[in-house]
Parts: sequence; C-alpha cells; structure tokens
Amino acid sequence: MKESSSRFVDQITLDKLLSEKLEKVHHFPDTGIDFPEPLFKDWPQYQDTLARAFGHGMAPVQSSSTEMLFESLVQGNHVENQMFSVQAFLSGSPVVNLVFYHGLFEENREIYHFLFSNLTRLGVNVYLCTMPYHYERMPAKSVFSGEYFWSAYFERTRNAFKQAVYDLHLVREWIACSSSLPVIVGGFSMGGAVALIYGAFQRLEDAIVALNPAVSLSEIVWDSPLCKTIKADYLNAGYEIQQLRKAYRSFEPVAWSAPRTPVKRIFMAYGSYDLVTSPELYRTLVSRWQLTNTIEYKSGHLNMLRVPRVANDIVQFWQNNGTV
Repeated sequence: MKESSSRFVDQITLDKLLSEKLEKVHHFPDTGIDFPEPLFKDWPQYQDTLARAFGHGMAPVQSSSTEMLFESLVQGNHVENQMFSVQAFLSGSPVVNLVFYHGLFEENREIYHFLFSNLTRLGVNVYLCTMPYHYERMPAKSVFSGEYFWSAYFERTRNAFKQAVYDLHLVREWIACSSSLPVIVGGFSMGGAVALIYGAFQRLEDAIVALNPAVSLSEIVWDSPLCKTIKADYLNAGYEIQQLRKAYRSFEPVAWSAPRTPVKRIFMAYGSYDLVTSPELYRTLVSRWQLTNTIEYKSGHLNMLRVPRVANDIVQFWQNNGTV
C-alpha cells in the first residue's frame, strides 16, 4: 500500500479519536503507579478456579452459532464489565481456531470483516473477544469504548489489562474443551499486546498471532500522538517516563527478556508506515525476543487489516510453525 495513503488513514483516525473522545476526558493516578506485587501473582489460583468452573459444567451464559456471552471470573467495580461477548466467524471447512482480541478504543467490529472473511475461507474459525471496558462492557459513566481500559488512572488500567489476559485464557480454554481443533490466540494493536503477554508468562503449545501489537506501553504513552492527553494527565500528576517504564514493566512485552512460549510459535506483523506505534518499537521486540516469524508490511497501523496477504501469511505460518 502507498505510504501517503497509509499515513493519511492513521492521521485522520488519530485526529478523530483525540478531538471527539480523548480530549473530552481526564483521568489521574489517584492511587499512584507503584504496585510492587506481581500483576499475575494469582495466576495459579485463577487456573484452579477456572478448572473447577469447567468441572461444574461452566458454559457461556448465552450461545448461538455467531455469538457467545461469557461472565468474567475476574471481579471488578463495574457490573457492565463483567459480561463479555465473543463473536464467531466460522469456516465451512475449519482446520484451526483463532481466539482474537481487537484494538484499543474501538467501536466498530466491522473493520475486521475483510481479514476474518479471508481467514475463514482458508479454514480458520475466528472468535473475536471483547476487551474489558469496550463495546457492551462500557460502564454507564464511560464516554466512549475503552476509556476505562486505558488512561492515566494507572491502577484501573493495570487491572483491566490483567482481566483481558485472564478472559482470553477463559475463552481459549472453553474453545479447546469444545473443539478437537488446535486453538491459537492473537490480537491487533492493544489486543496483540494482551496476546503477547499471555504467551510471555504462560507457555502456549499452539501459536500466537500479533498484528501491530503495542509492544512498549510506557513509550506509547510518552511518544504516540494517540496518547498525548494521557501523557498530559501523567505530567500533571508529577510523573515522568522513567517512572512509567518501571510501572508498566509487568505488562508490556518489551520489558520481558523472553517469552515462555517458544518463539518459533509466535507470528508478529507490523506496518512500516505506522503512526500509532513507531516501527522501531516493533523491531526492538523482534530483536529482544529473537523472533524469527515476523513480517513488515508496507502499510500503516489501521490499513494492515486490509492487506490481502495477511490472512495467507497467518495460515502459512501456522502450518509451518504454529503447533506441536
């Protein structure tokens, strides 16, 4: 794709997000940003809780051929955030399942239909999960989708990211119990970051697919035009980049020296013309984790979802490296 059009799409989207949403709200780290307890400290207990729930016949609250509704096992402060939708895009001849997370601040699931239609044509069942505080998970006081997921209210952001990881695990385990096909996980942008962190602290035997993932959350807050209002909120509270790097370490991929999931089973793709995340940040993670299955497309952040070959590259990667 052309560099000029790719950057234009990103710039228009960034301007719209800022003017219509982010500039209208402010959040502050009223509870601080120093939380020394490991974010995933209770992971073994969560796995036990989930296993017991499955043992007692846990199932989606509602289910149809195109959508499932789950209840999160992570308790929070907003009742609207406790239930989440998983939309199914099913292949006529499936060979693999993909549990996939969308990006930050999104309000239109249709942006994935081109990618998903190509994936289903190639034999991939896609399950699009709803991240905390997005879409129907928005609290009544939230102004827009994702506002409460990502802001300078650090404790809530930290907890929301953890909930996203745990909910992803729940859906992956449910699909694995319900299907004989392999189950891979993935995501776009912030959803890709969630998938990478999941595979960083938990060894996954099937593949991870990360498209334009947010690899350094602290640097994105500080340098991305998308986060300039969030950066201003942190500055007004007296915080600098060095403090944010320390605070975000437990859940930003680039802070992990290596993932527990074998790197040959991780596919990462990113755009050369990305205005949301610097391509240099993507390359930093590729180097740090020594990733071998990476592709740099001539695209921006958003129009990667319209690159025709992405679906073929994902399937080709999975066939060669994605499972035991």
